Amino acid sequence: MKVYTIKFYFYGSKQIVPFEYENMLLGFLHNEILGKDNHYHDSTSLYSTSPLFNSKKVDDGLVFERGAIWKIRTPDIATFRDFYLNGKNNIGKELGYGLILKTVEYEINEFTDEKEFIIGTSPVYLGQNENSSTPDHITYKHGKDITTAHLKRTFLTKAKKLGYEFKENDFTIEFDLSYPIETKLKKIGTTSNVASQGRIRITGGPDVIGLCYGFGIGVSTGCGFGFCYDKK
Repeated sequence: MKVYTIKFYFYGSKQIVPFEYENMLLGFLHNEILGKDNHYHDSTSLYSTSPLFNSKKVDDGLVFERGAIWKIRTPDIATFRDFYLNGKNNIGKELGYGLILKTVEYEINEFTDEKEFIIGTSPVYLGQNENSSTPDHITYKHGKDITTAHLKRTFLTKAKKLGYEFKENDFTIEFDLSYPIETKLKKIGTTSNVASQGRIRITGGPDVIGLCYGFGIGVSTGCGFGFCYDKK
């Protein structure tokens, strides 16, 4: 199982980037890299997008004097080629706040015999609790049964789109509560979303683990949720 990580490197800037910059990244991806009305917009994300790395925190936001790094990861070769080639074609474009795309590179990770994988992620979003009549975003506080069911269902939906058929009892995806975990509020567009940030434990074969690493964990992974931090 191969997983592709595209790395976008931006020139440094002394301008302060607001803490909530996710909408800026989404705009750059869908308006510049992929182009407006691309077929990835509003479809099930077979990829995951990272936060910006290499920042220094200041009172009003983040500064990337040494340059910013942004990653997009996918287990799908067609998605990788599309994003990578379009990314290369946009070198020189500005993300915002003086951050200009310098170069685009990629790396490939292979999963061959892994049976268990514990990984830190960006906040994992699981959507609205369907059994609640009031706004109630599912977090780790809802308990293992509810969260694991949602994590597995989302994974199976994405895996099926790439031709994989797994049975629910073949694998497990769960929040590892032996590590620190907390809820995070993230705004996408005008919508506030409550997500869980900690570590995820995945058990299964290398295909399951590799797909999770590429897809990300949970829903809205194309909006920065559930990105798996680098495999060590």
